[in-house]
Amino acid sequence: MTINNNLPLVDYTPSKSVKEARCGNNKFSDDIWDFKGFVEAPHWNDAKFRIDFTSFSQWESIKITIKKYIHSELLMNGFNSVKRKHSAFKQLIDFLNENHSIESFQDFTDNTIREYFQYLLKAISERGTPLSPMSIKKSAQVVKELLIRGGQRDWEVPTNTTKINSIYNELIINNKTLKEGTKFGVTNKVLPEEEVINSLIKTAREQLEKGEDVLTSASILLSTQLGLRISEVVLIQEGCLSVINGEYQITYLTSKTQKTPERVTRPANEIVVEAIRALEKHSKPLIRQFGEPYLFLTYTNRRKDPITIASHSNWTAKRLNPFIKKHDLRDEKGNLLKLTQHYFRHIFATYALKGGMKLHDVAEMMNHKSIMMTETYDHTKGQKQEVIKDILSGEIPVTTTNKIVLESLEGEENPFKGLTTDQVDKMRRALKIELLPHGMCLHHPMRGEPCEQDGVCLGCHEFIASARHLPVYEARLERVEQELNTLDNDKSIYTTKLRFQQGMLEKYVSDLQKKLAEKEFQEALLEVAGAKHDE
Repeated sequence: MTINNNLPLVDYTPSKSVKEARCGNNKFSDDIWDFKGFVEAPHWNDAKFRIDFTSFSQWESIKITIKKYIHSELLMNGFNSVKRKHSAFKQLIDFLNENHSIESFQDFTDNTIREYFQYLLKAISERGTPLSPMSIKKSAQVVKELLIRGGQRDWEVPTNTTKINSIYNELIINNKTLKEGTKFGVTNKVLPEEEVINSLIKTAREQLEKGEDVLTSASILLSTQLGLRISEVVLIQEGCLSVINGEYQITYLTSKTQKTPERVTRPANEIVVEAIRALEKHSKPLIRQFGEPYLFLTYTNRRKDPITIASHSNWTAKRLNPFIKKHDLRDEKGNLLKLTQHYFRHIFATYALKGGMKLHDVAEMMNHKSIMMTETYDHTKGQKQEVIKDILSGEIPVTTTNKIVLESLEGEENPFKGLTTDQVDKMRRALKIELLPHGMCLHHPMRGEPCEQDGVCLGCHEFIASARHLPVYEARLERVEQELNTLDNDKSIYTTKLRFQQGMLEKYVSDLQKKLAEKEFQEALLEVAGAKHDE
């Protein structure tokens, strides 16, 4: 399929009426807009390229206004985002069917808007369950945006839209249930134990080696190792691996958070290389027949198109679940694993962060625009918040070269003492304090003081070493001493750096061991005093 990169998704000429605009391959007046040839998604069926307005045909004025709103969105945002906004109008149809007096958005008084938002809060989905908080928020948001934007652009909406935002804030934004359900950094997914995840990855690698279940096995490995979405996985192409500075890199297409698709390059570990090599071997004969270098190719039952790119729709039901059942993969309780493909992004983020990768780097790997979104995928967050609270509130002994900070944390005026975990976390965020795999960083990026970012925090004035990380410092000190013993009298910059690390590690280990001993002594005294009091 040829992609027309020279033409935008829709036309816009200020001097002409929007009704004369081109919308993909169609005119504004058409009730179905087809964008095939404008959107790079070779794995989609024809229906996915369309935006369909026929369900609003009995309300002509409302349909035209929604078209104007979607047209304006296509000028500003990517196709996938606009499709989701178009889908959010579905609840409006049910509301209109129950309110026959409404024929136009001009009939949306402040009371009508209030009634619609209240309707959404009680609405039932097609599956017979209440709408999810995110669905409610999206359904309310598109109507709110349409009315406000329409008031500014002379669409068929009420002339006075000043109260819409306050009604939206009252019923949607400030609704406690919706707040919790749409809160960034929170997930209700429960990941399997590490042993179960390792067994799943091992099985996938074994199947690749045998040349069996290749597409499913490769999707598991690529998602767990790179954090890829399944829509990104199925578009990976032959020749995606390259070697830069002696390290393997993988290049693939992503478009989820971009207005137009973008090719990105990320580091590829041994498992990723292994998966790509197996895919290339598997897909070689299919690529010759298909004519395009996609690796996730599969046979169809269609004579006209015997080979196609594997569909990512229902990947879990059609491929992942049968794979789990076939290989009898069970959780820690002995039940068959219940996973969706999206869980593998959660697994990637959680274990990358546990392994010491910084949050911003994980966000980049996952192609997130906001680290708040990335935090949603971090299943260690609760544990981290407890660690942060213990360190900052003085429950865990600390040491640092920053005497002012040390006095503050160890003194009676410690600002974090007595606060709840959530309160400490809010303060920590405001102060830009970051938990590292080996301590805490106080560096505030907005002070204008650059961070050297040379990977050596030890000795930095903004670094806090905690007793919780004492085993890390002890192990690191042992490795540094072993390495220095092999370098003899070498006076290179690298050796000088190692000696500096050695000195700082010795200080941290000594200080923390001493403080831990004092803490244990004080606790023992209190225990003895308590026992005597009981007598």
